Amino acid sequence: MRKKLGNLLDKEEKYWAQRSRIQWLKEGDRNTQFFHVRATNRKKKNNIARLKDMNGYWRENTTDICKAAREYFQKLFKSNLNSNTVLNLDYIESCISGEVNDRLLKDLTDNEIKEAFSQMDHMKAPGIDGLSGNFFKENWEVVGEDTIKLCQDILRGVKNVDCLNDTIIVIIPKIKEPVDMTNFRPISLYRVVYKIVAKVLTNRLKETLSLCISQNQSAFVLGRMIHDSILVAMS
Repeated sequence: MRKKLGNLLDKEEKYWAQRSRIQWLKEGDRNTQFFHVRATNRKKKNNIARLKDMNGYWRENTTDICKAAREYFQKLFKSNLNSNTVLNLDYIESCISGEVNDRLLKDLTDNEIKEAFSQMDHMKAPGIDGLSGNFFKENWEVVGEDTIKLCQDILRGVKNVDCLNDTIIVIIPKIKEPVDMTNFRPISLYRVVYKIVAKVLTNRLKETLSLCISQNQSAFVLGRMIHDSILVAMS
């Protein structure tokens, strides 16, 4: 009975989660004209009719707009270091002992992969394959074994991660009338399996981050806030 109650509560939670995301259930009812207007306005809002490239020229053709966006990201993520430059890291003090390194390099278990998957938000937008985390969750009995095997092959270096590295970049406008790429916020939509692999590695590294990060580092660290530095400076 407890298991049955849990299933019913889970269904009820999914129902309200889906309903809260669909605004027309509240506003539209069966007003067909309302739906058409909403869809048309949304399409106009998300459509990029023209865009300035990095040289300040307007691009109105779809191909040219895509080219301008690609050039922007290529320059943004391009390294300024010479590929032949040799970095001297001898002056950096070692913070990982041999014992800790052995724990990092030990074989990853199936339970670690399952735990990483359970920690993910299954309602996130799907990647290029169209499969959301909720699909894997609902059909884990069918796809779970193959998913774990694929993750293990990638983590062990048996299979190249390039097979999962295709990503959809969705650009969301920051302002009402965006002009160039700086007015958009990019969001990368990865495949679920890629997220699982990344989450597994993140969980493994969490155990040793405290040994590598200085106590003065307050931003982007779990349990610390950048505002802590302000309080320290004012005290």
